[in-house]
Amino acid sequence: MEGEDLNEDLGKRGNKLIEDNIHDKVIYALRGDFGQGLVVTDSAVYVLKWGFQSGLTFGGRCTPYSYSNIITVQIQKKLTSKFLEIITAGNQDKALSYWASRGKSNNAIEAPNAVTFSNKSVNKFQAMATYLNDRVANAKSPHSHPSVDVTSELEKYAELHKKGIITQEEFAAKKKQLLGL
Repeated sequence: MEGEDLNEDLGKRGNKLIEDNIHDKVIYALRGDFGQGLVVTDSAVYVLKWGFQSGLTFGGRCTPYSYSNIITVQIQKKLTSKFLEIITAGNQDKALSYWASRGKSNNAIEAPNAVTFSNKSVNKFQAMATYLNDRVANAKSPHSHPSVDVTSELEKYAELHKKGIITQEEFAAKKKQLLGL
């Protein structure tokens, strides 16, 4: 994320939410509009909401999203509205709108999985979405395991069977396992 400063002060209430709810080292923090923030750690991304405009006159909300549970992170850009949306299995069918009425479940300003932002922050939030999607892909990629040479393993177990160390049934079970049958 060269050229973009993705660490911003979230202000008194935003920083208090971080202090009270996030115990991992903060890698990035971006401030959105209307008492909103996005915080990135090694294990999760957090959407923070505080203040009247975010639907939380008192206190605040800190919603964590583990990378392995995120489907994708999208930027929604309309003519006069913009927001970053974290899409998971639980919210993928819910279309958010920047202009939905207050208190409605699809209002992006109040939604627990979205952070609204202004034109001046477009590049920062776009860079953040790209970074988060890379983290999501890495969390879901299979960890490399040493590949098993099926032929040599079968030969090894056939030799054990031939020597009487394992039974015919044990050999047949291992053969099925190695061949994926």
